Amino acid sequence: MTGKKGFGLGKAAIGGLVLGPIGLLGGFIGGNKLKLTCVSCSFSWEPGQSEISRVTDTLKNQAKNLIQKYKTSDSLDAITAGLALTAMADGVLDPAERQKVQEFITQNPELNSFGPGQALSKFEAAVATITRDPYRGKEAALGKLHKLRSKPDLARLVVRYCVAVGYADGHFSYEEQQMVSDICRVLNLNPSEFLY
Repeated sequence: MTGKKGFGLGKAAIGGLVLGPIGLLGGFIGGNKLKLTCVSCSFSWEPGQSEISRVTDTLKNQAKNLIQKYKTSDSLDAITAGLALTAMADGVLDPAERQKVQEFITQNPELNSFGPGQALSKFEAAVATITRDPYRGKEAALGKLHKLRSKPDLARLVVRYCVAVGYADGHFSYEEQQMVSDICRVLNLNPSEFLY
């Protein structure tokens, strides 16, 4: 990717754009122009404002449809477990990072579709479990994620949410990347599809 200020999927997601079930890299290439590149085929394009809005709407609808298709308690448990694992990857969740993750969860209409406060409550419970006993908490969270192995489209969306949480504090750390890799392996996904 060219340009001085590049950003990956996570920063785009924190900004309100979760790039759905397809993988895209985005970066500013100067003059406030955005360049998107498909991870799978390497096709690049510089969309105009109307095209960005159209792509954003399409990807948000895809995410919404996936959540609606698999809207179960197990799905929400798995999503929030993945978010908690990523947020706690370095062993701590400082107040600033917690606030960013909470904002991501509360401002995400797909996660809010499970019911008011449900996603945030389950995320906080998962964080508390990991904090009390990091080893058992991690194993319990990975067990919840394992249930999504038979739903690869939802599993991919969950990993993209995890990447977004990794960027919540503006830095996708090595520990967070390693956790996303572990989550991918549990979900039977290739980490290189998500870690650029």
